[in-house]
Amino acid sequence: MKTKMRITTLTPELIVVQDRLIDMDIELTMGPKEKHKGPLRVEVTLRDKEDIKKFNTYITKLTDDLPIPDKKKYSKVAKFDGEPIKELLEEVTVKCKTVEQKVTYLRERGFLFVTAQFLSDKGMNIKIKEKHLDYQFLIRRIKEAKNPINDKYDPQLVIGIKFMPKKSNEIKIYLYNNYERSEKAIWKDDKSINFKKIVAKVFPHYMIAEEREKYRLEEILLDKDPERKPSKFLLRWKPAVIEANK
Repeated sequence: MKTKMRITTLTPELIVVQDRLIDMDIELTMGPKEKHKGPLRVEVTLRDKEDIKKFNTYITKLTDDLPIPDKKKYSKVAKFDGEPIKELLEEVTVKCKTVEQKVTYLRERGFLFVTAQFLSDKGMNIKIKEKHLDYQFLIRRIKEAKNPINDKYDPQLVIGIKFMPKKSNEIKIYLYNNYERSEKAIWKDDKSINFKKIVAKVFPHYMIAEEREKYRLEEILLDKDPERKPSKFLLRWKPAVIEANK
């Protein structure tokens, strides 16, 4: 369940200027879009030290003690009312001409490759078109938990890039849970990105969601600890997952 926060900004006479109920993880990660020097009221639930650190930075930026990074604007694409997600999409469109450039740019900002099946298992209400289900998708991880099952993702922007089993020049963009548009991008022979190392697994249809989640978690733990031995569960399912991935 997403954690919400409410931010109410007021005039010196305590008249409400703006009252926003927003997703806390996204807001604290993206930061405030503009400063407020007057009174304010904040309702928030801070779950751990990381939340407290992000909240302190957020409030400091909001109240004018820390600068808010300038957002670059580009005339080639229409402006999007200063929304951070749309500004990010604008930069990807304008600055990145090749698929490799788009992937690098997004990964530097916390985006990871997943499958449509992963998005569905996480309960994200992203309306992926059936003809796009064989794409691999980049989604932004906004909170990395000790247990990877509890990682938090931002579903506002999801970008489909197809590199397996065959590369495609069509980039599929999903914005706010819905299909937004397609863009064309060329592939460049850039060895700085090894797509073979990107494992976007497709599980067999008879593997239930709980088993898929357990399998993903065990692989993550094995990747973090090479000395760890695979469980009987993982060894039993591995041939079926590999076959489904061919």
